[in-house]
Amino acid sequence: MTSTNSNIKQRIKTKKRFWKWWHKWIGLVFAFFVIMFCLSGIILNHRNLFKSFDVPRYLLPKGYQIKNYNNGAIKGTLPLTKDSLLCYGAFGCFATDNGFNNFSDCNNGFDKGVDNRKISRIIKDNYGNIIAVAQKDAFVFDTINRLWNKIPLEPNNERLVDVVFCEDTLIILSRSYIYQAIYPYKEFTRIELKVSNEYKKEVSLFKTIWNLHSGELFGSAGKIVVDILGIILIILSLGGIIHFFLPYNIKRSKVKGNNTQKMVKFLGFNLKWHKRIGVYSIVLTMSLAITGMCLRPPLMIPLILNSTPPIKYTILDNKNPFADKLRAIRKDKQTNEWIISTSEGFYKVGNYNTDSVTKINSNINISPMGINVFEQNSDGSWLIGSFSGMLVWNIQSDKIIDYFTCKPYKKTHGRPVGKNMISGISYDINNSPVIFTYDKGALSSLPANPTMLSKQPMSLWNFALEVHTGRIYSVLIGKASDLFIFFAGVIVALILISGYIINRKSKYKQLKHIENAK
Repeated sequence: MTSTNSNIKQRIKTKKRFWKWWHKWIGLVFAFFVIMFCLSGIILNHRNLFKSFDVPRYLLPKGYQIKNYNNGAIKGTLPLTKDSLLCYGAFGCFATDNGFNNFSDCNNGFDKGVDNRKISRIIKDNYGNIIAVAQKDAFVFDTINRLWNKIPLEPNNERLVDVVFCEDTLIILSRSYIYQAIYPYKEFTRIELKVSNEYKKEVSLFKTIWNLHSGELFGSAGKIVVDILGIILIILSLGGIIHFFLPYNIKRSKVKGNNTQKMVKFLGFNLKWHKRIGVYSIVLTMSLAITGMCLRPPLMIPLILNSTPPIKYTILDNKNPFADKLRAIRKDKQTNEWIISTSEGFYKVGNYNTDSVTKINSNINISPMGINVFEQNSDGSWLIGSFSGMLVWNIQSDKIIDYFTCKPYKKTHGRPVGKNMISGISYDINNSPVIFTYDKGALSSLPANPTMLSKQPMSLWNFALEVHTGRIYSVLIGKASDLFIFFAGVIVALILISGYIINRKSKYKQLKHIENAK
């Protein structure tokens, strides 16, 4: 019995020695990243609260500098006069000439913060009005005073994504509904798309995990719980740093003959609560780490490809079949049908007011980041651009051609971005189409982007997104940043597990306690 107990004791000591090393050193090194994950996550959970705050461009790494109209600077253009254009994108609106030579700011009227002037689309109606759709509001442009005036759109409380004008009707698309009104656009009718009895109400596993990770799956209360978990992880990280460095300060103070009683007392207090908080919250903090690592490659790919019925009594269990799924809408000039892009593919409908939509079964691939180019060619085919690339799509035959290679397109299930990350297109610059990509910018030769565009800040929300997804670290680790979140999730989970292991009562001590009791 003594020999057995000795072996058990030795194995436990060896395991604990490893886990102590892991918790101490890996935890110390990774504490910075944990704190950054938590702070950025809290910001992401409350976009409306932080939408007015920006990060100066000069503070950002090289890859985030605006050069050649990259980083979503230009999504599209609209002619103002014969010789001038209004260009729009992630940083708002700017007036320029047909050659992209002279720029002037046209953002007067938008709320403070670059996040409030991120423009999805700008159109001109049959009455000469210029209509823009930003994140939360629609605007009409006063060309004389160069002022954007809000269009009342009630009862909208979600993100707007598209705008079109057809015959005498202005149509604004949100993530869940269609809003329509006739001039002068004072009263809008909200329309919920209808589906047939054959429609299966499902959501992707990716979206379910995403909403679980943010807490939004359970509404505002769930988001607050996740915020608290983020604060707990910050406290644990800071507590670990304190426990590492404070003993050295105590030793130095003792050598100098100073009184260290308060520091020793605080060290004990810090360790006590570090253990308690870590142990009692481990299930929830582990869940946060695991769900987070599922939202980036490689685990995100199978989650995107698989769907399940929405979880009952959560925000995904919505009566509206297209809640948070709509992305863009266009009218087919040849068939007079409406083509609707959603997060689940494309649908068509003759009259969206009365008819049920029909799913278009196609192999066309759209990046999860959404559609950025949706234009119909003169032959009736469609130009489809996203971060997955640019495609020419014949809906009737489902023939899909790669725009750049002119070869038949084959759908693949790999990285959610392609060689060309399409962010926009213009047909108005020098009377020829110019394609814009997110990383490289304009694919045609254009004058250098103006200083006013280069100095545009990044919204705090978008900066938090870059931090939370690990893309901000690409300047140090390159393309390996795609897998950073996956490995970060594993590391954080092991740090939490190691803390639990080294602080729980060992089996050997339990056995010895039982023997002594006998």
